[in-house]
Amino acid sequence: MKDVIQAKKVAYNKWIEDKADSCLHSRYAEARKPATLAVEKYKMDSSYWQASKVFWQIVQRVPGKRSRSDRPNKDQNGDLPSSEEDVLGKQREHFKNRLNLVTITP
Repeated sequence: MKDVIQAKKVAYNKWIEDKADSCLHSRYAEARKPATLAVEKYKMDSSYWQASKVFWQIVQRVPGKRSRSDRPNKDQNGDLPSSEEDVLGKQREHFKNRLNLVTITP
């Protein structure tokens, strides 16, 4: 694949040096076709797409790169809190239920 792409690059550079020569342009156009097919064939290989998937999975795991939005929690009725007091009340209720501590007296 690399040799086909290199041949296209050489044909392009020759054409850029002398744009008046239509023969150089046609050689460049002819060199583009196999290079395009070679790249498409390489991309159809599953390892190409797997590598991309793994790359983005690693990027997402890097600490500090992801941010979480501060979304208010819905109450038991499914309503969103409308004021700061409602949010604090919801948090208070949540932790009260979550940390349902039972005190045992002797």
